[in-house]
Amino acid sequence: MKTAIIGCGAIGQRLCELVPQLVPEAGLAVVAERQEAHAALRERLDSRVLLVSSPDALIEAGVTLAIECAGHAALRGYGPTLLRRGIDLMVVSVGALADAPTETLLHRAAVDGGSQIRIPSGAAGGLDVLTSARLAGLESVAYRCVKPPAAWQGTPAQTMVALESLSESTVFYSASAREAARLFPQNANFAASVALAGVGFDNTTVELCADPKATRNTHSVHAKGVFGDIAFQINGISLATNAKTSLLTPYSVVRMLMNLCRPVALA
Repeated sequence: MKTAIIGCGAIGQRLCELVPQLVPEAGLAVVAERQEAHAALRERLDSRVLLVSSPDALIEAGVTLAIECAGHAALRGYGPTLLRRGIDLMVVSVGALADAPTETLLHRAAVDGGSQIRIPSGAAGGLDVLTSARLAGLESVAYRCVKPPAAWQGTPAQTMVALESLSESTVFYSASAREAARLFPQNANFAASVALAGVGFDNTTVELCADPKATRNTHSVHAKGVFGDIAFQINGISLATNAKTSLLTPYSVVRMLMNLCRPVALA
């Protein structure tokens, strides 16, 4: 396996540390980032890691798996080209799939190239249970996300609620997972993962909440179906370098790499 990372922000930088340590057999060989960032990255990355700035350069480098963690625009820019050339793509910015044309474009590219789109769990837990429940008969899924006001800064939440002056927990947005993922791309990847595992973007209900007393990000999922009820909650800690990203997200990528590389894969 020869692996590339697309994007070297908070998640990408952490993966550059974790992958060689925890799953060296994944063969991290290439990092794709904007040309203007290369000089700074060169000082931090292993000298054997190649720096590139285009999908064609990744193809020329002979990578077999690319890990996208650069945002929606980068996924649309890199994804179709790589998939059509038979390169599997691990998608961290899963909220981008809430855009139907983007989802269709990537799916068709994967079919044409005989490649696969892989979606790690990110901050989400219980996706295996939701997927099984969908096959058995899943009727409804509701997702609620509670974060400190600071985690919603720089998002449309600023125009919906006075984040700086909140005195109590406040639900400021309620909609489908599709709309939540589109409007809050950096905060709603969890909702997108739950939707893909369960009843889809349009049928998954989402509530987003800011709580001045919250010290962690709380994700709650409730599902009902012919199998019974499912309820789980994750009280997560953000990456120190990005309040909008769960500390678990890069580790979920590492876990998926382990499943791809090792004799025993835990679903």
